Amino acid sequence: MVTAKEGPPVEIPNIAQPGYLESYADPVFGSKVTRITGDPDTLIPNLDAKWDAVARHGVSPPVGLDAPLHAHTPKRRAMRQRESGCFT
Repeated sequence: MVTAKEGPPVEIPNIAQPGYLESYADPVFGSKVTRITGDPDTLIPNLDAKWDAVARHGVSPPVGLDAPLHAHTPKRRAMRQRESGCFT
């Protein structure tokens, strides 16, 4: 059951789990939902790997312009250049 800020609670019906990359229309809200993971212990298409019981993505550490500001200071840049031997 989902309770909205306004209006009565909404009953969420049980639906069958779709197959890998299959879509369906959410019966309550009408949104298109696509399953993007396969069943646990089945092969992932085009990879030599299997799906885990829980599939989740990882978040990469910040790089480039998204890195913390202290990584871009002139002092840090000079230190990286000395370490790498690159002086551009």
